[in-house]
Amino acid sequence: MEDPGPAPESYEGQLLGLDERRERGYGLYAQHLSAPGTGEAEEGGLHSSGLTNDAYVAQLPEAEAAEYLHALRGSASDRREMRLPDGRTITFSGKGCEAESREKLFGSMDDWAAAEHVPQALDNSLTDRVSADPEYASAMRNWRECMDGKGYSYEDPDHAYRKLESEYGERGASQEMRQREIDVATADGTCAQKIRIPATVLSLRKQHAESLPAADKRGLRQLARVWASASAQARKLTE
Repeated sequence: MEDPGPAPESYEGQLLGLDERRERGYGLYAQHLSAPGTGEAEEGGLHSSGLTNDAYVAQLPEAEAAEYLHALRGSASDRREMRLPDGRTITFSGKGCEAESREKLFGSMDDWAAAEHVPQALDNSLTDRVSADPEYASAMRNWRECMDGKGYSYEDPDHAYRKLESEYGERGASQEMRQREIDVATADGTCAQKIRIPATVLSLRKQHAESLPAADKRGLRQLARVWASASAQARKLTE
């Protein structure tokens, strides 16, 4: 009989990235290992075809970097602004290769900027309401009890991440810190999966989203249509 292989990971396990946590923790070791001044390269190394855009520009001569950025994003006079529902103002370039590609997908730069930033701004506006909800507080208490049982004492997952980040700053990117990070991140993810933290947070966000103004809800429905259209255009361009 053929071996069916390992059982597929649950939805929450995939969302929490448990396999990634078991191998890389929160990803802090790689960040600190490749930090300026360490003389080290990030795990796996970087080469010309794998450079991020910022890293690629940083290694160019000054004149070439300026030409590259101008072709990519135009000049300072090409900057545009958009005010978000939370009162913040974002700026973005309306010219250059980057803007042209976004216009090709979304139809206009305004549609791209709104689809990229407005849902996130509205989602962020729900964070305080979710954090203050008794159901969330109960889930965090259960998470702390689970972590205590594994030998870790943190207020919440964000505290665990920030504490490890601080320890890296104090001790450097040692193998001991790397293993500690993996252990904490794996315990965090395992407890979150057991208590169903992602499902709880998603449910609460949906509940509190119902209190958004009607105009915001209409705007989100319109942006969903914009995303669907952009996705269809992307498939068309890559077929």
